[in-house]
Amino acid sequence: MLLIAIHQPASAQDLEESVDPVFVSYIPQDLSDPARERRLLIRIDKAALKACGSMNGLSIPTQELIIRSDCHHETFNRTVAAFHSSTLTHMAKAVDPWVGPTMQEP
Repeated sequence: MLLIAIHQPASAQDLEESVDPVFVSYIPQDLSDPARERRLLIRIDKAALKACGSMNGLSIPTQELIIRSDCHHETFNRTVAAFHSSTLTHMAKAVDPWVGPTMQEP
């Protein structure tokens, strides 16, 4: 699965959009077991954060802005929808990182 976040130009003078491809690996069995689906959602969340600019070394306020950004929320939801799995979509809505804290691995 490929995630792409499109960043709008920072100013009117910057006419190019930058595209950051990020890949999420999965196998069909990831959609057949609740524990595996949860781990897949964690991978999707991490990839969405990365596609939206998250990286090591950012200040905590910058990290929080990315976590709560429209980019993160929309990228996460579009990626989940791309799997066409009602179970995964339902689970994602229950742990939507936009509503609460980002998902953490156990």
